[in-house]
Amino acid sequence: MRRALSSLQFRLIAGFVSALALALSCVGLYVGYAADREVERIRSASAQAQEERLKLALVEYYAQAKSWDSVQPFLERLGPVSGKRLILKDKGGRVVGDSQRDAGVMGWGKAPGFEWRGGVALYYDESGVKLAPLGMAAKDNAKDEKTAIGQLAVSSGDLPESLVEPPLSRLSQAVNRSLLWAGLAAGAGGALLVTMTSSGALAPVRSLTRAARRLGGGDLGQRVESERQDEVGQLARTFNSMAEGLERAETQRRDLVADVAHELRSPLSNIQGAVEAMRDGLMDRGDGSLDMLHEQAMHLSHLVDDLGLLAEAEAGDLRLDARPDSLVEAARRSVEAFRARADAGGVTLSIEDAVGLPLAVMDRRRAQQVIGNLLDNAIRHTPEGGRVHVSFDAEPPQGREFVSAAVEDTGTGIPADELPLVFERLHRVDPSRSRATGGAGLGLTIAKRLVEAQSGTIGVDSEVGSGSRFVITLPRASDSKLKESKDA
Repeated sequence: MRRALSSLQFRLIAGFVSALALALSCVGLYVGYAADREVERIRSASAQAQEERLKLALVEYYAQAKSWDSVQPFLERLGPVSGKRLILKDKGGRVVGDSQRDAGVMGWGKAPGFEWRGGVALYYDESGVKLAPLGMAAKDNAKDEKTAIGQLAVSSGDLPESLVEPPLSRLSQAVNRSLLWAGLAAGAGGALLVTMTSSGALAPVRSLTRAARRLGGGDLGQRVESERQDEVGQLARTFNSMAEGLERAETQRRDLVADVAHELRSPLSNIQGAVEAMRDGLMDRGDGSLDMLHEQAMHLSHLVDDLGLLAEAEAGDLRLDARPDSLVEAARRSVEAFRARADAGGVTLSIEDAVGLPLAVMDRRRAQQVIGNLLDNAIRHTPEGGRVHVSFDAEPPQGREFVSAAVEDTGTGIPADELPLVFERLHRVDPSRSRATGGAGLGLTIAKRLVEAQSGTIGVDSEVGSGSRFVITLPRASDSKLKESKDA
């Protein structure tokens, strides 16, 4: 129950109903107030107009009859039609007529329940009918008392219920009652509509919740439909992208464990076999055996160093000694270090003589390592007779605040669909290549992390059969800012 009450759908419905109730309450209060005022105005105007008609009818009667002697039948007919009790006094103050004969007022000097000061004075002369204002006594309004013909009292308080007109206040009550029923109907219909609408709108969210729960349980293949173009569809696409990233990361993790185990197994097996053979006297402990053991140990050491460096770079713990330095000099030293290997493979290795290239803010040792990794990769994938060339640019596309170095080869090239993955850990363009022929797949990843740690960028352009071109860009020393290293 608590879960249902805390659901988003329930809160949407509750919010809609609350807003509707508040709106209807405000409208009801205003309409009720306005209706009461209008009803009171209409009631007052109607009562005034009716009394004016009564006075006019009596004055016209007097104008024709010239006396009140036979006015009683006229009053008895006029009273029910008007819905009022009418009591008439003549000029001398004697009651001459009562629309309710049975009340026993006839002939009395006053009528019970009537305040004659609130009566209506009646006037008549030869020039026509004269009517005093409502609610004023005759003596207060007569300019000429000789023209006064009587005084009329009007009341509905003692009429039979069947003759009393219903009060106009019922109109405002009916309006408020109608507003109440309309509000209840609108609230019920609105709640039903919100329920149906929110149920359809929240269905993808429920699907996302189920998929996220399964994803958290380890099922990384979970995906949700993302065809909608609204915020929910955008959330679904983001979830799918996240799930794909997690699945890819998990695949890379498994591949990393498998590849590292494979990379470690071969040299360890060689070392173990050689040591056991020496111990059993099956292998001579000569220089050749020691050289082989040393080579395998260095193999392991380089692999462990690469993994450790990559872990430091990805964790942001890499120590840098960044200062203005020559990118050309760093590249030249790397070229010289790989020249013998290039010559052994029949590959021509050259470097541009870039005189006057601005200094870069860099760690020379790490910059040489990056260029060395790129040269190692280029030489490995360039067949005999090919060429590897290092060039420089003082105004790369990133702008004048950077300098760049490019390592270009005429090797086998990289397929277009593999280009976005070349900097991934342990990724090989040709999965069939072993470490002896294709490396462990960490060189380019390490190069990317080292360049980014120095506030630079690295990119690649390649075409199958034509070769590849790797470009690193570093900040220029004069106007560049380098990210502070952890040990600064």
